[in-house]
Amino acid sequence: MALVWLEAALALGIIVGMLCYIPLISTFSITSTRPKHIGNDVCNMAMERRDKKFIEQATTIHNY
Repeated sequence: MALVWLEAALALGIIVGMLCYIPLISTFSITSTRPKHIGNDVCNMAMERRDKKFIEQATTIHNY
């Protein structure tokens, strides 16, 4: 019976340790990279062009 308690405590300790350690990792990884400029990203601009094209296609279909 003692081994069952020990096994449960070990798993709980790993889970709690990771929950305490993950925010620390994310804090250091976010501050070590350069901040992204909003609106100037190539992917964002491509998505906006794609969305604009879809909206134009949808409006031309409904106009007929």
